[in-house]
Amino acid sequence: MEGLVTEARKHASEEAPQDGQLRDVVIIAQYQRMAHYGLAGFGSAAAYAKALGKSEYEQKLKQAVSEIYKGDEFASQLAESLQQVATK
Repeated sequence: MEGLVTEARKHASEEAPQDGQLRDVVIIAQYQRMAHYGLAGFGSAAAYAKALGKSEYEQKLKQAVSEIYKGDEFASQLAESLQQVATK
């Protein structure tokens, strides 16, 4: 995760486009990369909880996965709206 944060900072500052809206899209993309990393971790943890018969933990982890997916969908919509504005 530290590597993802370091890379996100690099892309969002040193290599980011000068245009504010395009820079925002880059920042959103970096957020999504980190969120997807989290999805893999929470999804795996939910599978382990299920295998261990810990249904309460499994449900909480699945809820976390659901919330991350909602955030990812919102971030995608936001990035797409910014891209549309930037190309007009």
